[in-house]
Amino acid sequence: MNTITPTPKDGTYSYRAPLSGAQMLARFEGGKLAYLARNGEAQPLTPLAALHVAHELSFLEDVAFMPLARPIGKAAGCRLHRLMARAGIPSGEHYAFAARALGRPVASLAALSPVEARRVWRDLCAYAPRLTA
Repeated sequence: MNTITPTPKDGTYSYRAPLSGAQMLARFEGGKLAYLARNGEAQPLTPLAALHVAHELSFLEDVAFMPLARPIGKAAGCRLHRLMARAGIPSGEHYAFAARALGRPVASLAALSPVEARRVWRDLCAYAPRLTA
């Protein structure tokens, strides 16, 4: 019997790995695995990892799911870029700054969720206390 594991809905999943008991955090975006962490440490995003996570999610109980939040959009992302520039962060380092604040890769500030944008904003305020919106 060859069954295909369905792709999980887009969103963030938190669960304990069945064999190791490790705390897992997986995020699916556009039907693909976009982020995976084991005990807080980022894991490689391979096709095998995506299949493994999808399989685990299909049969595990006690999986916490949070749907993806609507992104902040271009206007708010642009404001965040301007604030980073005012704080003295070179434009080539804006995504790296946001990635450090969030603990995951960031390819677009406009694609951040409101919660993620606030976390980046808090880190930016700690970096440059004189900064105001």
